[in-house]
Amino acid sequence: MRSLVLASLTAAVFIPATAQEWELGGVGSYGFSRGLAAYAPVGTATTGFASGYAWGVLAGHNPHRLVGGEIRYAFRRGDLRVERGGQKATMRGHAHLVHYDVVVHAADRGAWVRPFFAVGGGARAFRGTGLERAVQPLSQFVLLTRTHQTLPVLSVGGGVKIRVSRWLSFRLEARDYVSPAPDKLLTPAPGAEIRGWLHDVVPAFGLTVTLR
Repeated sequence: MRSLVLASLTAAVFIPATAQEWELGGVGSYGFSRGLAAYAPVGTATTGFASGYAWGVLAGHNPHRLVGGEIRYAFRRGDLRVERGGQKATMRGHAHLVHYDVVVHAADRGAWVRPFFAVGGGARAFRGTGLERAVQPLSQFVLLTRTHQTLPVLSVGGGVKIRVSRWLSFRLEARDYVSPAPDKLLTPAPGAEIRGWLHDVVPAFGLTVTLR
């Protein structure tokens, strides 16, 4: 993951550039997290994070006609959860994401509508902020813990930028944030295990200001 970020930064810096263009802005969104399978000798449960709101800020650099880059920060609310049948346990939680993406556009910088594809990587810091229970439902599968854990994250997505004036643009986009399961927050019980990667699909809208 670290090598992906370094390669992205190198591409943005060393590809021959023409006129510079910068973007500063913010996005609002809502994240949908796919559940993870927790296997134990007594059966299978679903664990992960609940859907929740998210917001973020970005700084984009467009030194080339079609290729640029963005560094982004995002806050994602998402309670920890484990459920099976009619039983469920939850704990308040959230995550902070910082990542750099290479952005490839399908139209030149002067276009009023610019579809784009983005891929990059960074880090995601998970935090459990609720109260731990002395007796938690489904603890034979996963124990929800009040702690924090930072893991690498892969960012893949795309969208469209729509220029509404010379300096202001509106954007619609969606990203899939992929990371390993945070097994310190979602702690498998003895003899249990969590399989799969955590996928967090986040559609978003935002506004950016263009600086030249």
